[in-house]
Formats: sequence, structure tokens, C-alpha cells
Amino acid sequence: MAIINPLFENLNLTIKVKNLPWARLKEEIKHNKFDCYFSLAKFSDRELHLTYTEIPIHITQLAIFYTKPNETNKMNFSDHIIGIQNGIDIDKDIPEKYGISEAKIHRTGSNENLFKMLSLNRVNAVITNKVVGENILKNNYSALAVKQLVIEEYQLPVYLAFHKNTLDVNKVNLALSKLSITK
Repeated sequence: MAIINPLFENLNLTIKVKNLPWARLKEEIKHNKFDCYFSLAKFSDRELHLTYTEIPIHITQLAIFYTKPNETNKMNFSDHIIGIQNGIDIDKDIPEKYGISEAKIHRTGSNENLFKMLSLNRVNAVITNKVVGENILKNNYSALAVKQLVIEEYQLPVYLAFHKNTLDVNKVNLALSKLSITK
């Protein structure tokens, strides 16, 4: 929102933000219900419906948030029960060196549920977006002793995307180029 609000202010456009679960958002893209989506990676199936900005609004990183350390090797989570946000591909997004493929995996569409499960010891670790996880911990579980391991190899640029012919994306690109965007 630190980028979105000033951007649309500079464009003299009023916005209304609606937070959607990923599964629903993917369907909404096909039905043209919303004009703009943010923090979307560029994928060919989405590009059928959307036009993306040229400049990413940030680079998404994944992190492993954990409470149960592995005594033999902190980088190996093979003996953990791990909660993973839907949409994260273990084989593609997480290098084998972390041992995730041998772990017991619990998938869900809600980061909030993942961290609730972590707080209740129903999972030993959670893998999700680094910034999202940090925010949930700060706002809801600040007393929980959680360690974090950033998966440095995973960096996904995400963009603003607009339904085709919604507005001139070149104007958005120009306005984005004038903002100071950081990770």
C-alpha cells in the first residue's frame, strides 16, 4: 500500500482495495470483475486477460518460519511438519538443500491459519511470503518464539496488472518510475 496509494494519487485515480484469497483471485481475473490487481507474478495464462506494468512493485521472497530447530542441521527440515501456503511449488520454489520434499506437508490457502497452527504446535514450520509472515507474527503472535530462514534462491518480481483496455499502462509505468520502489 506504500506504493499503491501514492501511485494512484499521482494518477488522480480513486481506488478501493479488496483483499481476496488466491484461489478466488485467480478466477476473478478470468471474469473481469476488478480493474487492477497487485502483487501478481507474470504468467502466460494471466497475460491472456491482463496487461502488466513494466516495473515490479516489489520482489517476493519466501521464508521458512519455524519453532522446532533441527539439532543436526538447521538447513534441513525433513523431520518437520510444515504448513505451506497454496501456490508454493516445493519442487520448483524451494531448493532440495532444505529437505522440504521429505517433510510432512500440510497445505492451506490461509496464512493466518498457518501461523495459528504454528502457535498451537500443529506444525513445526510455515513456508510463505517473507513479508506476509513477518506481518502476521508482529500483529498476532509477537510472543511466539519463531526463527526465520529466508530462501535466498527464490525471488519473484510482482507487478500491478490491469484488465486489458482498462487504462493506459504507459502512464502507470511513468508514474511508477518516479516513485522510489525498494524490496
